[in-house]
Amino acid sequence: MKLVKLAIVMSLFLTGCKESAQNKSTAVPDKEERPATPKDLTTDAFSNVETIPLPFMDSTNFENFKESKKLTDSEIDILKLKTINQDAANFFIRYKVPFSNTFRSVVVTYQLGEFELVTMLINYDTGYHIIDKLDIAYDEIAESQLRKQSLLEKNSIKVEDINWFEETSAKETVIYEISPEGKIIARK
Repeated sequence: MKLVKLAIVMSLFLTGCKESAQNKSTAVPDKEERPATPKDLTTDAFSNVETIPLPFMDSTNFENFKESKKLTDSEIDILKLKTINQDAANFFIRYKVPFSNTFRSVVVTYQLGEFELVTMLINYDTGYHIIDKLDIAYDEIAESQLRKQSLLEKNSIKVEDINWFEETSAKETVIYEISPEGKIIARK
């Protein structure tokens, strides 16, 4: 009789341990406990980001910059923005560009110290790996002698670098094409 009672108790004990182990392995942590993933970024950071119509002139500078969605540290990591410039700070996602359905084009603005503001177009594959990138707007207010602005069109980007170091301003223009794979290539 003692053996039967012992067998029943052991059976109940082992069944309880098995159920406890199953509950622990299937428990899903709260969203706040998980680090951000590219899927989270797609639904969170990009869902409310405006897609601009083309053609579009980006002349972002300190006078006209309006802070948009400031990226979190986990979003900065996913988008690999610190690999672009280690000294960059205060990343803001600005808008999406409808260049293609096979890759994502996102415009981000960030600061370099107190006196420089950089706006960059970044093409990502679907896994958020950087395909290519291009500075499309720039402003510095220490000496106020350099500025960049760009005209984004369906298959090209016209970048104007403006330099006021000389007595008269100097303007250099380069036109870039966007390949079907997302590469940004200067026209010759």
